[in-house]
Amino acid sequence: MIALVWVAPTWAATLGVGPGQAYATISDALTAAAAGDRVEVQPGVYDEQVVITVPLELVGVGGRAATTLRFSGPAPVPVLYVWADATVSGFTVDGEGRQLPVLIEQHVGSTTLDDLVVRDGDSGGAYVAGGIEARGPSLLVTGSLIEGNLGARGGAIDQGAGSLELRDTVVRDNDTTSSRGAAGVYAEVDTLLIERTRFLDNGPTAPALRSWFVPSSVVRDSSFVGNAAGGAQWEMAHGPVDVFGSSFCANGSYGVKVRFQSGQRARVMDSVFGDHTGAALVVDTDSGFPQSGLLDVAQDVFLGNDVHVQVGTYTNPDLVRNNVFAWARGTTPSWTQNETALRADANLWWANAGGDLGGFTSPSMDQPTDVHADPLFVALSDDGDCGNEDLSLQPGSPAIDAGTTAWTDLDGSPSDIGLRTP
Repeated sequence: MIALVWVAPTWAATLGVGPGQAYATISDALTAAAAGDRVEVQPGVYDEQVVITVPLELVGVGGRAATTLRFSGPAPVPVLYVWADATVSGFTVDGEGRQLPVLIEQHVGSTTLDDLVVRDGDSGGAYVAGGIEARGPSLLVTGSLIEGNLGARGGAIDQGAGSLELRDTVVRDNDTTSSRGAAGVYAEVDTLLIERTRFLDNGPTAPALRSWFVPSSVVRDSSFVGNAAGGAQWEMAHGPVDVFGSSFCANGSYGVKVRFQSGQRARVMDSVFGDHTGAALVVDTDSGFPQSGLLDVAQDVFLGNDVHVQVGTYTNPDLVRNNVFAWARGTTPSWTQNETALRADANLWWANAGGDLGGFTSPSMDQPTDVHADPLFVALSDDGDCGNEDLSLQPGSPAIDAGTTAWTDLDGSPSDIGLRTP
């Protein structure tokens, strides 16, 4: 005889917190929760340390403007302490100038933070972030605002392993106490992806983004504006650095700075660099690593920087096409480099105060296909804010159809010099 034993299925539960709900505090609900459960928190201010120890979803029902997490206990400790895989959404996590808002432990596999405000955090002198300290291998931050935090490594975020993804997020008014840290995001990760994210007015102690030893980095459709100590910086990059469709304006001395540790490639395409007091784009390879790095600069617009591009030793500009280099304000040439290897085609140069090119021996970058004329943009305010420019080309612009023949515009017509998607 075969005995059949029926086992009832286990369904994920929804636990309610707040007025009229089963639990008065988030901590009580989390203590009762099992793996896979959903904890829904009604609008209000919750003064407690929130500790997640099993994989679950924690949701502020009214969204981040309606529900605040704070902790008035001893400081500095994390307000939200994540010990297990979790998705947290719909809260303002307030450090109140004395607590670390979010701490994710290293054994946590995956954390998603969505629709959060993480504000006014302070690392209390510890060498961690001011806003989100992520020790786990995978962090995704979406649709959030991280502002007004002060940390010793990353003002907004510090992550030391795995993957970090920021999407549709604003990182603003954060800073660090260390010049070797990052005012916004500090990353020593395997993969870094930043999409549709704005870094605004971070600093002045360190750049808005600083990464070390990252094998793969992509910044796409994002903006870095008004970050006093620099925009985005890669130190000892172990792999490719790709910057696509982004804008860098008025970030102190530079917009993007890349230093390779080995022969890798930086691609900077369809992006805008304006109003930097040094070189807007700086690329170099550490002298201890003789394999040269490569640099592709294509379909970009450089406007009103002291120097547009500075290329150091051991770095070869391999592809420089369809760019606008105009109105450089410095006394040195707008493009300077120490290496002679170069492939360039169809760039527009105009009104650069210190001249167009410098640092070359042979060959010169100035090609017969280059244009030396006003690009005739539709609207150019030159006020340090890339967001209010219209860098489309007026009818009759000398940049129309004047680009490289190696590719066409998106509509199939001959390529223009300047942004491919203005």
